[in-house]
Amino acid sequence: MKEENKGCLILLAFLAAGIVCICIGLEYDIHILYVLGFLLPAQSGSIYNPFKGKDKN
Repeated sequence: MKEENKGCLILLAFLAAGIVCICIGLEYDIHILYVLGFLLPAQSGSIYNPFKGKDKN
């Protein structure tokens, strides 16, 4: 149970970093931060599956 909670916090950190990158990228017109703002939430979604999956033994 504790491993699942740590996994969720990691995903939320990626999501928060993506939102911050989008905001800074739009405000200061920095293209790489704008792109990272879209890539970081996608990365968090792709690493969600190992935390979500359960062993079926």
